[in-house]
Amino acid sequence: SVSTQANNYYCDPSGKDSNPGTFANPVASIDKLASLLMPGDFGYIRGGVYRSSKGNSAGVHCSISNKQGT
Repeated sequence: SVSTQANNYYCDPSGKDSNPGTFANPVASIDKLASLLMPGDFGYIRGGVYRSSKGNSAGVHCSISNKQGT
């Protein structure tokens, strides 16, 4: 049998993308959060203003896709 454990990752606008994404040391961008997530993991996005490298047209959109699985 295979045993797995989900990880929790955190994103906060005052964090740093060089952080590991833990509760105490969150990443800063949603893009970095998405890169850490594996199927079954949880990503928590804390309140605040997030900047996007995609410009203002992406200001109200958040999409993390292709993370399906068990």
